[in-house]
Amino acid sequence: MQNYRNKTIFDWNTYEENKISSFISLVIMKFLKRKFSNLKIHNVIVRDVNSLVSIILQLDDTYIDKSQKNSLYFLINEFILRKNYILKYFAIQSLYNNKFEKGKNISTFINEYIKFEVSYFNPVLISLLPNSFYQPNINILDQYYYKFNKWIKSSECNNMINLGDDGGNICIILNQFFNNMISFFHCKNSYNCAKEMIKDNIILNLDITFDINDCMNFDCSFTNIILFINPGRKGLKDYEINFINNSKNIKYIIYLACNFKAFLKDKDELEYYQINDNIEIDVMPFTKMTQNLIYMEKVAKI
Repeated sequence: MQNYRNKTIFDWNTYEENKISSFISLVIMKFLKRKFSNLKIHNVIVRDVNSLVSIILQLDDTYIDKSQKNSLYFLINEFILRKNYILKYFAIQSLYNNKFEKGKNISTFINEYIKFEVSYFNPVLISLLPNSFYQPNINILDQYYYKFNKWIKSSECNNMINLGDDGGNICIILNQFFNNMISFFHCKNSYNCAKEMIKDNIILNLDITFDINDCMNFDCSFTNIILFINPGRKGLKDYEINFINNSKNIKYIIYLACNFKAFLKDKDELEYYQINDNIEIDVMPFTKMTQNLIYMEKVAKI
């Protein structure tokens, strides 16, 4: 399996051909390097699914004006159309306090979601932005949902809490298994994608929030809860650990660990949970990156 990534962040200065990034993202990078070598581009973010593409250019734009940016957009859009792809999102992000800060200093020229259908269970429509969270290698997700299905049925839980920015995608796909769901976000783009998917799929049993207190209230209101955790590479934040340890009704946890050392750190801090099952998945062929899915059960307090 080659050229499987649906999202790549290319460093302009170290870009090279590879077996991981999608074919169209590599074609786009070759075009940009050929046509715009004079621009002070730092990074290029490309996401594509099926024939739909979204792009963010991160550059030092202090020396180019609005008309030049418009010309840049039109040239890139024209090129992508010639390749029989459709540009759904294009933005230029400039430096903010000498760095590229998520959500800051972005000029957006076209702002539409990449939308595509998945059918692990019932068919649902997924919506993505270039900086929203989704597994970069879509080809391995059937392994995830096979395990999720098995563990959810084993748990006999009918309510769900999600901590992490993949929650919109996971909750939408798994909505048929639960009476009530809530997903806690850190990333605004992932939150907005979840809102769009709730609307598109007419999901009535999912709430989304940036406030951990809403998850605490959910935990007090419903029983038989399974918790999905998909944290960043550093693992859970302290307030998330405290929430889990003080939970009344979280009976099981499914932890998606992209950094197993971070999981082990979190596991040491999580009281009362034991590992029932675990699988390691090769999520990034041609790299050393794997992800562990860990199924945990709450044991009696001593």
